[in-house]
Amino acid sequence: MADNLEKGLVQVYTGSGKGKTTAAFGQALRAHGAGLTVTIVQFLKDGCSPEVKALRASIPEIEIFCFGKSGFVGPSGPDEDDIRQALEGLEKCLLIVGEGSTDVLILDEICTAVALGVIEEEAVLNILKLRP
Repeated sequence: MADNLEKGLVQVYTGSGKGKTTAAFGQALRAHGAGLTVTIVQFLKDGCSPEVKALRASIPEIEIFCFGKSGFVGPSGPDEDDIRQALEGLEKCLLIVGEGSTDVLILDEICTAVALGVIEEEAVLNILKLRP
């Protein structure tokens, strides 16, 4: 990790419509350019978005872990597979934070996972408390 980081910072991109993932990935690009290590954990997405493809092809040093399936959560709400994958993503986040192996950790669509009841809000708050 970079020695010049003295305290943590939390940024939340939320709202309806497009642009949240793109904004977060822009932050990843900027952080990488500044010499920071970046890890992205995506919830409810399968990793096939254009942003993921572009980052993986051009900057393989940015680790990206995707915990979701193709398409969106259906109108009947999340199914068992959505929940299982989200919980696996949550475990990955805890592992990453516990290792202290990254300067910037992006939890893409974590707010959506909480809003859908796939992940408990307290679990996300716990991750934030564990970060410096």
